[in-house]
Amino acid sequence: YSNVYGSYLSSLFGTDEYIGSYSDYYQAYSGALPVSLTTVTLGDVCSLPASYFRDASHITAVTLGFVTSSSATPSIGNYAFEGCTSLNDSVLDTIGGVQSIGNRAFAECEAFTEAVIPDSVTSLGNNIFYDCPNIQSLTVEESSIYADSYSYTLSDLFGASGQGNSSYDSSSGGYVYEFYNAYNGYVPTALTSVTFGNVESVPNNAFRGMTELTDVSLEFFNAYSTTQSIGNYAFYGCENLDTFTVTGGEYVDEIGDYAFSGCTLLPDDIFDYFTSITSIGDRAFEGCEAFADVTIPDSVTSLGSNIFYDCPNIQSLTVESYSYSSSTNNVTTIYSLFGATSQGDYVYDTDGNHYEFYYAYNGYVPTALTTVTLGNVYRLANSAFRGMTELTDVTVNFVDAYSSSSSYPYPYIGTYAFYECENLETLTLNSENGLYGVGTYAFAYCSSLTEIELPIHSGFEASNSTSTSYNLPTNVFTGCTALAEVTMGAPGSIYSGSTYYMQDLLPDTVTTVNLKYYGTLESGTYNIVDNLFYNCSNITEINFTGSEVNEIGSDAFYGCTLTNTTTVDGNVILNGWVIGTDTASKTTLTLPEAVVGIAEGVFTGTITAVNFAGEETAWNSVIKNAVSFDANCTY
Repeated sequence: YSNVYGSYLSSLFGTDEYIGSYSDYYQAYSGALPVSLTTVTLGDVCSLPASYFRDASHITAVTLGFVTSSSATPSIGNYAFEGCTSLNDSVLDTIGGVQSIGNRAFAECEAFTEAVIPDSVTSLGNNIFYDCPNIQSLTVEESSIYADSYSYTLSDLFGASGQGNSSYDSSSGGYVYEFYNAYNGYVPTALTSVTFGNVESVPNNAFRGMTELTDVSLEFFNAYSTTQSIGNYAFYGCENLDTFTVTGGEYVDEIGDYAFSGCTLLPDDIFDYFTSITSIGDRAFEGCEAFADVTIPDSVTSLGSNIFYDCPNIQSLTVESYSYSSSTNNVTTIYSLFGATSQGDYVYDTDGNHYEFYYAYNGYVPTALTTVTLGNVYRLANSAFRGMTELTDVTVNFVDAYSSSSSYPYPYIGTYAFYECENLETLTLNSENGLYGVGTYAFAYCSSLTEIELPIHSGFEASNSTSTSYNLPTNVFTGCTALAEVTMGAPGSIYSGSTYYMQDLLPDTVTTVNLKYYGTLESGTYNIVDNLFYNCSNITEINFTGSEVNEIGSDAFYGCTLTNTTTVDGNVILNGWVIGTDTASKTTLTLPEAVVGIAEGVFTGTITAVNFAGEETAWNSVIKNAVSFDANCTY
């Protein structure tokens, strides 16, 4: 096409609109067109001239066939279809191969309801859909045409100046506008669905303020060495966005500041798409009120402040990689994810009036939040959950030992970590090699906690001191008034003068203690030191695997009223260990095969005869460091 038919369609008919009857023609741009002309087909188009169909308001259908020569650069000129108010949007189905679309090319095409910009387009003018009020769905097949203009916003397709009309809606008692002002421009009120293909990054402010959007679909491609992101404020204020679909989300590296802030209906499955992001910006999901179950993936190494500010309905939170070292934390306190300033509303409902947020230690957290799971934890920060009174279920998955040169060679729980979590019922602490220690008042006033497994590494130094200088201060369970069962590693030594360590450590409500091995030794064995449970009269059951214990010191269970022991020939046996006898000075022993050891100090005399139901090799293990035997003792 080389202007054989003139620069405008009207040049085929003339410039006088009064040709024939008064009603036969109308004035289009630079000429007259027949009223009866409704359909146009053009073939072998290379470049459609500027304003070619401009003001052809009676034309309803146009079909374009562009040349496919490799030397051609098919294009649509500025204003080419402006003012074609009756034109069907099917014309956009015929512009495949076009590389350039000029300014306001389809402006005032009021009949358009679906708009598609094909993936062949590499250059796009301004305001190509200016004053197209009825576009409901927009697809940009090749969104990387904006890669060089990171300030691009979707409103650039429509225009920065006011457009469209308004009408009074009696049913709603107000005016309905065809366009509204989003960030830096106007978009149709009718536009609810947008699809972007071949996305490298979503620019800053791209959809900002588009309050009527309900459905967005993004298809990312792998840009390899380029950092791919969803820019700052990209979807800010898209308050009706309730369907968000992503393919290729694994290629996205960063989510910017306030990226989804104000997206009150955004579903929380958004985190299922972005599995490789390394950075989430400040308040990225502020006001996402539909979030109920959220997961921060383990790929994240940098978190901005208050990313879930004013997200009142989060019930379950998972941070797959909580902290990366003792000096660099990804997350410290849970309330830091929500914010230190007041947020949310006071809600009146059938379940009782309540605040959406409450003040925990130094910050606010949602009243709805009851379940938290943390993964890859090196050190749980001081006051990490402090004052979170509505929590009921917490799981913390610690890493293995990570630095032999560090002051904390094993993972650690900080001071006041769960202080005053009064409704916490289930606390799961997973640490394969054991915790280095626990800070003061770590579990204090967790008054609903009935049992706990505390995987402190076997062999720690115990002391009655409440100082953090020791691995497990005796005030960690202060105020745990419902605690009945404790599973933990056994200390390797008790600081001088700390005779009543377990009695001071455990609340009077504890009746059952289970000792387990936590550590890195292949043998997996430990000692039960002298006086460990001295005068723990409230404890009725102590469990351990007898074969894992090397030694049991003297008076380890003195004063305990244990119900899980057995008595053979007057000898009291606990988990395979002889821990007491009816006659300390006896010289003859009768022991069942199940015995694996004899605690120190049980027998004061010299044993001269032993009847043991097990093998000789087993007996050699039993007598090790346990008691004096006569040189002529008969076995």
